[in-house]
Amino acid sequence: MAHFARSGGVRASFRETRRLSILVAPIDTQGFLYFSPPDRLARVKTQPGNSKVVVQGTHVIFEDETGRRELDLRSSDIARGLVGNLMVLLRGDLAELRLRYAITYVADGESWRLDLVPRARELRSLIELVRATGLGGRLMGMETRETNGDATVTHFSEVESGLDFDVDGSDSVFSPESAVKE
Repeated sequence: MAHFARSGGVRASFRETRRLSILVAPIDTQGFLYFSPPDRLARVKTQPGNSKVVVQGTHVIFEDETGRRELDLRSSDIARGLVGNLMVLLRGDLAELRLRYAITYVADGESWRLDLVPRARELRSLIELVRATGLGGRLMGMETRETNGDATVTHFSEVESGLDFDVDGSDSVFSPESAVKE
């Protein structure tokens, strides 16, 4: 967690598989993830289709070919918990993780696994487990298991850290106006 706390901005490619009990085949997506501490996150999906989720503090904007939707995270404990999972981890906020989750950490050499079980009843009614895996100081994957049997597995690659999006001029990725234009 100390490494994440010192790592600054992060950019990574992702491949995600979502298995839903109501669908025969999984949904596979890929794209890019951007994080700028303490509370800016952008998830740009490039396949299939284009979409973008931008989180700035408690404000979330979803945008795709069908339009734009906005959400204030203060209006929903569940949405705040779901969106906040990755940001809390990437900023290395161990105190916040302990408040939100019962934590199990297992390491084997450079490889590690962090299992997070939500403490809040509302979130626990939806999420059974969030499992983060990594190698050294890099997050390599994340799995979210839902109580209804659905699961999302995300693999990260080409992970770059120590970025300062404000200085290098790439902070536009966090701008909702650039959504779906990546």
